[in-house]
Amino acid sequence: MKPRTDNPALYRENVYKSWKLMQYVVSRVQDECFVAHLEPNPGVGYDCLSLITRDPSGGLRVRFMLNRNGVNANVLDRVWERFDEDGCEAVAEDLVETAHLHKSGSPRENVVSRFCDDVVRWLEEHRNEEFYVGPFGWWGSSQIELLGPRETFTDGTWQLGDHGPELILAVNGVEIQRLYQARRGTPSSSDEAKGVSNQLSSHRHTKFPSGIAEQLRAYVYALSDPESGRIFYIGKGNGDRVFAHANGTLEEEGISLKNDVILDIKRRGLDVKVHIIQHGLDDHEKSDQSHAHQTESALFGVLKLIDPNLDNDSFSLSNVVAPPTFRDFGLRTVEEVIAQYGEPADVSQIPHSSVLIKPTRSWYMGMEQDELYEMTRGWWRMSLDRSSKVKYVFSIPRFIIRAVYEVQPGDWRFRVKGDRHWENDIGKKPRVGFDGKDVSAHFSGLINKSVEHVFGPGQGKRADFKYLDDMAVAHLHRQGLQPWWNAGS
Repeated sequence: MKPRTDNPALYRENVYKSWKLMQYVVSRVQDECFVAHLEPNPGVGYDCLSLITRDPSGGLRVRFMLNRNGVNANVLDRVWERFDEDGCEAVAEDLVETAHLHKSGSPRENVVSRFCDDVVRWLEEHRNEEFYVGPFGWWGSSQIELLGPRETFTDGTWQLGDHGPELILAVNGVEIQRLYQARRGTPSSSDEAKGVSNQLSSHRHTKFPSGIAEQLRAYVYALSDPESGRIFYIGKGNGDRVFAHANGTLEEEGISLKNDVILDIKRRGLDVKVHIIQHGLDDHEKSDQSHAHQTESALFGVLKLIDPNLDNDSFSLSNVVAPPTFRDFGLRTVEEVIAQYGEPADVSQIPHSSVLIKPTRSWYMGMEQDELYEMTRGWWRMSLDRSSKVKYVFSIPRFIIRAVYEVQPGDWRFRVKGDRHWENDIGKKPRVGFDGKDVSAHFSGLINKSVEHVFGPGQGKRADFKYLDDMAVAHLHRQGLQPWWNAGS
């Protein structure tokens, strides 16, 4: 079900919950935050209130997206249901931890938290009314979300009140990366803010000569720094999109570092260098399987193979989100391809007294073993008593066995001060983790093999961990089933 069209009341409730969660998060983290409405993969129906933070190098990074028009399996399972079951604060705390944000010791007030306060106040006053979130289909999109009666957006009556120039710029259609530039200029009125917007859009090249765009059809392009030659973005497009992007006026993309780079080039009095890598491609707008998407993904994969961090003297890609086909069809080893499509693990080799842990949210292709261990070892909403009887931990991001750890009985423990995100357990039952030894070499026949086929559908498949112990055997027996792992070992 897509609540936005199938159940408007539920959708408006999800909008309210998303802003309540965002209100809590931005007031309790140390990171410099921006809030934006993103619609990744336009046409699919995603409708995400998103948190963006600035990293130490000055770039922008999407931390999480709350899809009000569907499920949120890549953020937190059952976000909207858990909001009702556990409360806003508990879910928001989980978001802070999952996104690896830096929690502050006490609530903080800033321009974004004040904006969230105002939006939540407006939503609470109009919660039972029909209101409009929009505008939908707005350029892909990286603008602050607007809420109100539909006529608000046609007669210009929506007021920003005392909000700063950053928000005025955002509401007037300027991508959020430019807010940093606007803050430097400190315009004091809406008109001045619009002036900054116009100044940022100038470039001598604005479109292809007549007739050329039609002959190009869809294309894959790259943007580079004219001085260093360093490539900082790869994408696909039609028509004059590449010029809008190079000018910093593109309003069809998700948040990324690219506009900061573009602005830096413009401050040096230069123009972004544009490269058309491949053209004459088919591009079905509502399909991730188009030639343009596949070509973009292939090029992205080659560069990632050269440098997994995508950051060197030749290129430093600022794409926050990989091309839409990359996650499912992009760069793989042969073993990973076989595991994904053709070779499920022989699960009878998995010993009894094991647990499968799935750190999918944190995992990425090419992750070092030390980082995989840290992401797997904690911290989980597990039973310490039950876990203490577990001897082996199988790390299965995306259901593929990546590593196996042996854990002694006394090495399961609660999270304590000094552990990663320990402060999130204050006032709550602490989460559980382990200290273990990598014994993947003893299970070489299982590494890079898939265990997806042993997970049940629905909630079972979205679970973060799965015990293979005496209690699991008893549960299967009550259903008239037999354990599929080596329960006799």
